[in-house]
Amino acid sequence: MELYHGQDSKVREGLNLSVNFTELEEMASKGLLALSVQLGIKALKIMLEDEVSSYAGEKGKHNKTRTAYRHGYEKSSVTLGGQKIAVDRPRVRSKSENIELPIETLSHFQEEDILNNAALKRIIHGVSTRKYQHTLDEVPEESYATSKSSVSRRFTKITEKFLQEFLSRSIDDYFPVIMMDGVHLGEYLVVVVLGISKEGKKKILGLIEGSTENSKICSDLLQNIIDRGLAVDEERLFVLDGGKGLHKAVKDVFGVKAHIQSCQIHKRRNVQSYLPDSEQKHVKTAMIRI
Repeated sequence: MELYHGQDSKVREGLNLSVNFTELEEMASKGLLALSVQLGIKALKIMLEDEVSSYAGEKGKHNKTRTAYRHGYEKSSVTLGGQKIAVDRPRVRSKSENIELPIETLSHFQEEDILNNAALKRIIHGVSTRKYQHTLDEVPEESYATSKSSVSRRFTKITEKFLQEFLSRSIDDYFPVIMMDGVHLGEYLVVVVLGISKEGKKKILGLIEGSTENSKICSDLLQNIIDRGLAVDEERLFVLDGGKGLHKAVKDVFGVKAHIQSCQIHKRRNVQSYLPDSEQKHVKTAMIRI
């Protein structure tokens, strides 16, 4: 996720920040989707191995009852999140007939994009509501099931678990700049928190389904990040959109240690909304130069 912006003499020393918010929402959306795709690939590999193990037994262990044996891999591809992804297709051959068996899990991924908007919404909703009861061991009845519906359900559960683990990791670095914004993903909104380190490295620190106008949701998200290690007694710059709830949450949680700067892109859009179409381009150019 490429989000960056802002300056404050008290916290920007040593930082190399670019003032560029032009494609904020697009960048944030791509960042979340890219993360979900990577987690989805990991989930797919687990599911493929589960199906292979149902035929050939656990890898590296002798199994007299197995009905097939592993036969290497071949290049293949699937579509996840609208992107074509190269994958290694495991090959399995039947012991009795010595013919190659189909990998139905992979077939379902190739027939449709399982990481669609509906699936992504369920994944983020599960993380946002802290419903972390799903584990890889909790769905044994579906571990090797290969119907389209069971494949989709298990993919969602595993990807949600991986995302939860990613967003629950400890925060050890110092982030003098924190960026927060509401990002539209399809028909729903997600509040995203991005930290920028003193070295200029950007990391997704947290996200929650909801609006930047809702101070309770924003406060909960900030408190979650604090619980994971973000210090509250250090001065830092917060770059925010125009959401009043977001502004209130930052002040309530961090108090006088928070130096708030509004996103320039949102400010420009607000000004442009009051202008006739014929003047918008000219004024936008002038504001960018300023």
